[in-house]
Amino acid sequence: MSRPGGSVQISLCVPTNRHMVARCARMPQRRRPGRHGCRLRFGALEPMLDMCSTAFREFELSNTNEKSIMKVHAYITFGGRCEDALEFYKKSLGAEVTGLMRWKDSQDKDMKGPPGYEEKIMNAAFRIGETDLMADDGMGEKHAEFKGMTLAIEVADDAEAKRVFTALGEGGSVTMPLAKTFWASLFGMLTDKFGVPWMVNVAAAKA
Repeated sequence: MSRPGGSVQISLCVPTNRHMVARCARMPQRRRPGRHGCRLRFGALEPMLDMCSTAFREFELSNTNEKSIMKVHAYITFGGRCEDALEFYKKSLGAEVTGLMRWKDSQDKDMKGPPGYEEKIMNAAFRIGETDLMADDGMGEKHAEFKGMTLAIEVADDAEAKRVFTALGEGGSVTMPLAKTFWASLFGMLTDKFGVPWMVNVAAAKA
């Protein structure tokens, strides 16, 4: 809006956070926080653009710092059978091994596996579909035990559910055969030959 003298008055509202509120508190009275944001008033366009640019940069940086990324990965210990398990999941689920270190490759001389574990896997990372998982051979345990946990895999349709269920069940045991449920066209449970329990579920149709 034009004013006498040719100046332009502009009101700008941007979202606030604690950093921006503190910044606004240090501003002159004509630049004070509004109800829904930091309401900045300027008598000329150039200062407004400078302050606007700074405000948005601070807002973006503070949001990046405050909302740190958190990820949860399943870490599976296979009791000396990790390499076999990874090959099995490659074949049955199309798994991709994205990282692998054996005990013999440890860069810490004091960090050693049990006797005879030089070729065993100290740590492995692999991906199934869009999910990243981790695994190792453990520290000499005779048998891997998986209690109180299940890996749940979601597939696109019934045909894929049958394929995955059959592939994962090779050498394992079926807990609940694939069947229609009130939440999915097919759902089933099994334990694979490495003792890992699985749920196979067909994704719900999008509305």
